[in-house]
Amino acid sequence: MPKGAAIAKGFEWWAEEFPKRTNGRYKVEVYPGQSLIKIPASLDAVKAGVAEIVMTSTGSFETAFPVSLCTGLPGLGWDMSSVEKAYLAHEAQWEWINTVPEVSREYQDFKLLWPFQLDSYRLFGNNEVRSAADFQGLKVGGSGVKMEIVKANGGASVHVIPP
Repeated sequence: MPKGAAIAKGFEWWAEEFPKRTNGRYKVEVYPGQSLIKIPASLDAVKAGVAEIVMTSTGSFETAFPVSLCTGLPGLGWDMSSVEKAYLAHEAQWEWINTVPEVSREYQDFKLLWPFQLDSYRLFGNNEVRSAADFQGLKVGGSGVKMEIVKANGGASVHVIPP
């Protein structure tokens, strides 16, 4: 995220606070807005030790996380309509990762620090989509397996990083 963006402020706070709380044992350098690594290279960068932590979306890596991304399909995800449901979704996401062997294998090369699950997929825009035919010629922004659904039904996928 760009420096100063709403979500980046949390990262910036953490980068200052973490060294304090570890009595200086750790130093954190923040590289906002893909200034060190571009998103498509972020997983390889962690594996190679170029970066020790990256905040990214599995949706940007559909071939690396195909089973994990099932929870983002329409109707198969989590309900995040309240704080309580968001907490339960977070717990369910950890259970999904830790107990389903096919999902666990997708994370075997990484130490996952914090999964954040978005709501089940929804489309927003000026065009109504009531059937597969409504995707014809429609540009849809998103990432991951959801965009495969768009393309398979005649729409144009425009890669957008999740919020």
